[in-house]
Amino acid sequence: MSSMFIPKNPKILHSLLRARNGIDLKTRELLTFAMLISLGGCDPQVKGHLTGNLKVGNDRTRLIDVVTQLLPYIGYPRTLNALRAIDEVVPATNVMSAVTAH
Repeated sequence: MSSMFIPKNPKILHSLLRARNGIDLKTRELLTFAMLISLGGCDPQVKGHLTGNLKVGNDRTRLIDVVTQLLPYIGYPRTLNALRAIDEVVPATNVMSAVTAH
């Protein structure tokens, strides 16, 4: 694609991509997360898209499933970075404190 067709403003590009049909927003957000963790070096964007995934209905379990599936392809360091980002943005529920509270 010629660069003359790609908007220079990231907000315009983002709006154009969100408006496309074909893949639903929930799946697109999951794909974006998968690509960012695969690239590495995109920590702020990964965290932003973790929040985006939560907003469209992808939960912690689904996100961990994606990271686990990608492990053989992206390697341990990127997998660990992704899991750490998930823990920071979507903390696990402490099951023991819920049990002892009753």
